[in-house]
Amino acid sequence: MARATKLISLLLLHLANSLSALDFKTFAFEGQFSDLFYVQGESEVPIDVNGFRISKMYSYNGSSPLIFYVHTENEAGEKVRTPVAQLPYDPRNTSLLLLFAPVPSGGYQVYPIANDNASHPPGAYRVQNLTQRSIALLIDKQSYQFTPNQLQVINPPPPQRRTIKIDPNASIDDLNVENPESIDNESDPADLVTVAVPSKIPVQMAYLQPNGQWFPAYNKKWLHRPDIRTYVFAHEKNNTVMLKQYVEFLK
Repeated sequence: MARATKLISLLLLHLANSLSALDFKTFAFEGQFSDLFYVQGESEVPIDVNGFRISKMYSYNGSSPLIFYVHTENEAGEKVRTPVAQLPYDPRNTSLLLLFAPVPSGGYQVYPIANDNASHPPGAYRVQNLTQRSIALLIDKQSYQFTPNQLQVINPPPPQRRTIKIDPNASIDDLNVENPESIDNESDPADLVTVAVPSKIPVQMAYLQPNGQWFPAYNKKWLHRPDIRTYVFAHEKNNTVMLKQYVEFLK
């Protein structure tokens, strides 16, 4: 009896170690992948994977690997689950961002990205150089260099908040297209209200050419807020280096 109890205890311990709760979000570089789902208990949970935005949060309670399926028909014309991707993961990883990439042979390769405050603090930029070139970023006058395939999490100080005064009673015709922050001269100062403008940080990017010269390829402003995470990927396209940016809203 004692031996049976010990075996049951060991079995329960093994089961507890093999099952874990994983929260995850999904995205892709391009396109939209439909009809994907995973199995939670007896239920099929559909997921959204696209290249336009990071998805909502999904939760999985089960053993590794996490398997993703689509529905296909077998020879008898019956609908069956067909696995198209799987994610072996460390049970210690409780939150991940999953990048889906189709493979030529069919199905998807899933790349896990740590998605927690310790590895990627809110407000920080996670920049990953996926190219075989060296690149350099100038973020708010601070320079950062990346070797091929290098990853850095950059947490610059937030920019100074700026505010502008607007006339809430102004019509569309009163707006100055060339300078949207300008105020119509006929506005009564008593009618003006002060509003905060989203803070942005100037960012420039250049990549190293084979001749040893740096080529400027990017000049924009990035949103900076304490309630978002920003993921940036440098990739090669049309013989140049481009940046893809994804914003994850945490509230």
